[in-house]
Amino acid sequence: MFNRLRSQTVSTRYLHVDQGSFHASSSRWGAFTIHLLADDESEAEEFNVQDGYIHYGHTVKLVCSETGMALPRLIVRKVDKTMVMLDADDPVSQLHKCAFYLKDTDRMYLCLSQDKIIQHQAVKCDDHPNRETINDSAAWTIISTDRAEYRWFELNSLRDALEETTLKSLNLQLPPPSNLPVTPVPVVSGLRTNGGGDVAMVEVSGENFSPSHQVWFGDVPAQTFYRCQELLLCLVPDISEFHPDWTYIHYELEVRQLLLG
Repeated sequence: MFNRLRSQTVSTRYLHVDQGSFHASSSRWGAFTIHLLADDESEAEEFNVQDGYIHYGHTVKLVCSETGMALPRLIVRKVDKTMVMLDADDPVSQLHKCAFYLKDTDRMYLCLSQDKIIQHQAVKCDDHPNRETINDSAAWTIISTDRAEYRWFELNSLRDALEETTLKSLNLQLPPPSNLPVTPVPVVSGLRTNGGGDVAMVEVSGENFSPSHQVWFGDVPAQTFYRCQELLLCLVPDISEFHPDWTYIHYELEVRQLLLG
């Protein structure tokens, strides 16, 4: 959910939660779930969610998807420029401006002031009883969001936990620490083998690859060739890399395939 003054992109501020408080930020945004409530639902930490589409004039609850923090009960209302239409009852649409009236208050609306979230009192329209005037900072736009979580392992933690003698005894060749950011996170979508014998190769397809990424077979690094952000090629290590005393075997050896950056 964001506020944009006079359609200026540089003035865009997003609603988000930080350190237990609601804020309006130009660089950070939060994902919120808008719950539909019954009109007679009382203010409480626990509430009953109604089924159905949300229309203007409905009572809603905005809950942060990450922290679970919620704003007080709100009534979502349609906005035309700086005019709130109290009698609008059509379905709430994305990318349309709306306002959030704090229920049971004297025309107080959810508003921002710089990076703070405040209450703004609307002005009655004497010639239009079903209209109220708000300022631009109380008009919000709703957009859908998607969320993805990724986990990674920092090799520095392993390096600190194991002594140098342990690393040598295990024959582990840890790559040097990297100062590159974790994001964008590389995602592997497919593996395909090519060739065989001494020239067996594996094609690693996916997204967000970079020249710093290297494919490992278990604890053995493979010679890796960066082709593009969607493709890496690597040579399959010789069996002697895993067991120096093995030069020829009649059965398969399974190892984990890792992507390190």
